[in-house]
Amino acid sequence: MPRLAPAPMTASPYGAAIWDMDGTLVDSEDLHYQSWREIMADYGIAYSRADFLADFGRTSLAVLREYLGEQATPEECQRLAARKSQHFRTHMKGALRLMPGAAAWLDAFQRQGLHQVIASSAPMASIAAAVQELDIGPYFTALLSGIPLPRSKPDPALFRQAAASVDVPAGACLVLEDSRYGIEAACRAGMDSLAVGERAHAVVQAVQNDMGPVRCLPLPDLSAQGWPDVRLQLQSWA
Repeated sequence: MPRLAPAPMTASPYGAAIWDMDGTLVDSEDLHYQSWREIMADYGIAYSRADFLADFGRTSLAVLREYLGEQATPEECQRLAARKSQHFRTHMKGALRLMPGAAAWLDAFQRQGLHQVIASSAPMASIAAAVQELDIGPYFTALLSGIPLPRSKPDPALFRQAAASVDVPAGACLVLEDSRYGIEAACRAGMDSLAVGERAHAVVQAVQNDMGPVRCLPLPDLSAQGWPDVRLQLQSWA
């Protein structure tokens, strides 16, 4: 992927773009689903696509504790989470792709001089492997995993940590997310957000039903609109 040198900062309300990884930056939904199906099948759990989509954005440990119940000892959850992560990394090679339009957004943020951070619920080993597989490391100032934190999204701690990692106030961060949990976490962190992907409108509606009006713009297709046009829409919130 070509690298574009950052241009001088132009007028923008943001100093950092915080990317969720799976389903937002990286087209990895099917790989994760197949990994989860393998894990759940060993426990006789029929894990449907609808179940998977409802859990998307949570850490593996949070999902395992919910589905395994009394079998979810800390040791067993750690073992299964590691197995699931290894399955994903093994099968990503040659199969992983950026989401449509994501490359252009990475370039646009870089040209404007925004810090870019990945803040994902995935293990750091999977984040690093995906970044290396797609050769996108130079775009990012920091890579953060929510695994070490005591609570996963929708808790805002991961996004607050992301803002601190680049020394940008929460109100000057823009979060790109595809899950309800992620958008709710961004709102709780005091950050504007873009809900991306084919479920964007439903995600925003679900968060609004729980939290009331939120500063989140649904963007079903990153390839359909570019950052300059979307930035103008976001600036109207100021």
